Amino acid sequence: MKNKFIKKLFSDIRRKYFLNKYFFIFTIFFIFSFIFFQSTFWYEDDSFFIKAKLWSDFAAHIPMIRSFSMGSNLPPEYPFFAGEKMTYHFLFYLIVAGLENLGMQIDFAFNFLSAFGSALLLTTIVYLGELFFSFFAGLLAVFLFLFNGSFSFIKFFEKNIYTGFGSVIQKIISQREFVSFGPWDGGIVSAFWNLNIFTNQRHLGLGIAVFLFLAGFFEKKFLTKENKKLFFSKKEMFFIGFLIIILPILHQASFAALGVYFLVSLFSNRKKLSFRSITFIGLAGLLSLYIYYFFGSSFTPILELGFLAKEKTIFGILNYWFYNFGLYIFFIPVLSYLILFNKNFSKHKKNTGYKNIFFTGLIIFIIANIFRFSMDMINNHKFITIFLIIMNIGVAGLLAQVFLGSTLWKKILGLFILFTLTFSGFIDLFPILNDSIVGKKDYNQTELGRWAVTTELKSSFLVNEYLYNPISLAGRKLYLDYGYFSWSMGYPDKERRRKQFFIFNKDISQIKWCEVVKHEGIDYLALSMRHHEVLDEYNSQEAAFLNFITPQIFDKSLNGLGTHVYSVKEICQ
Repeated sequence: MKNKFIKKLFSDIRRKYFLNKYFFIFTIFFIFSFIFFQSTFWYEDDSFFIKAKLWSDFAAHIPMIRSFSMGSNLPPEYPFFAGEKMTYHFLFYLIVAGLENLGMQIDFAFNFLSAFGSALLLTTIVYLGELFFSFFAGLLAVFLFLFNGSFSFIKFFEKNIYTGFGSVIQKIISQREFVSFGPWDGGIVSAFWNLNIFTNQRHLGLGIAVFLFLAGFFEKKFLTKENKKLFFSKKEMFFIGFLIIILPILHQASFAALGVYFLVSLFSNRKKLSFRSITFIGLAGLLSLYIYYFFGSSFTPILELGFLAKEKTIFGILNYWFYNFGLYIFFIPVLSYLILFNKNFSKHKKNTGYKNIFFTGLIIFIIANIFRFSMDMINNHKFITIFLIIMNIGVAGLLAQVFLGSTLWKKILGLFILFTLTFSGFIDLFPILNDSIVGKKDYNQTELGRWAVTTELKSSFLVNEYLYNPISLAGRKLYLDYGYFSWSMGYPDKERRRKQFFIFNKDISQIKWCEVVKHEGIDYLALSMRHHEVLDEYNSQEAAFLNFITPQIFDKSLNGLGTHVYSVKEICQ
């Protein structure tokens, strides 16, 4: 009897999932994504090997993972601003840490979850393309997503048009730097539309995938229940409710996008809502809002027009988006017109399902051009990336109709448009593939790191060597980072830096010094003699605490210099 039940269970799973085309699509996407991510970050011989373009972002990601897997970070605190609750969406890194604790090597854990998120995003794009247009449109939307449609290729040809066709191809293939990497290189085209953003911010794919999956789930319900009230089974309520509730700690921008989607979709489908469905969505929404309120940033949105456009005039903003969106800028009014006024487009039930998601994205895009939601306007790119993915689906739907049922000249025009929408992305692929590798020893390769893991799990360190410090790689928290991570998330970074003047003061008494340091929750000061920025800034050569106790010294082998570690407990006993 037991064997029959097991056979039937496996038979049902095989029939329901393994024979489903989306299972195979997901598997293919996962394999390629994992190989791709593994080529950008791996762990070997107790060392991290990281593509150079990922270096700065991973300097934040790895310590966050290790704060969970090797430190004590529940309830979560930001590892670069010890003592303050986490306001960053941390769930992705908590899961990676859990996998590492279960015995999976950190690179496999990180790349596995990254590939899962990437595969889920790509599969969801295909699914939504088929749901609203056709299966071919879904595949085409993935192609558009992978290769951005900016006009950065214009800048490329300005430099290479006279070098000949063969040399242009060779130049593209050998590219090591992005053609345009605004705002850092001063170029008008920003760095946020190519795949580098997904290799650097690994949680982004999974977060957006969950949002699109939820939106697709509800639109599927609305389409299939055209003349009936919306109904959810108990299994659906549990699964969908769970995703809604965790989204604020998985990806805050996607959570905000989901909120906008609910306002748009539930209003347009209000006649289909039953009391039970309203109650379910309301309760899930309230719980997710509570979680966001507890963990989310307390930053108050500030009016700031035009995203990263240098000129904040109407012409300057339009010019910025013309170069950054390419032909997509023209498809925005085209899709708006077709959805609102074209009867041939709107009469198809599948096409009308795209309406709610499109206007959700459009509203998000407009809001991202009006308000700044963090200390750094750059962070608004997440909202615009979501809008671009939604645009990919709509444009793919229009192009699919051209390719599958139009005259020859329309198909040629469609191919030209497709080329224009993807050529910049093709050029931008090679700087990622050709990127150099940077190696960094793990904590256990240094005497300082091996000592750091012997300290209490919740220990907090004031340091002057920030990126890939063995202390943070060992899962311990830092009082401050080098100046960007904590500041960009809205933590009172400047306030703590002012307090460091008291800590490094040359006239402060030992009693007063201990009061300040203990109040700030600092357990150790670990000052590298190879990094004098902090020492010079605070004139710490004459700091009073240097006379309080003799430090422990580590890493003597490195140029004869080491890290001086001062124990607050020993000084203030």
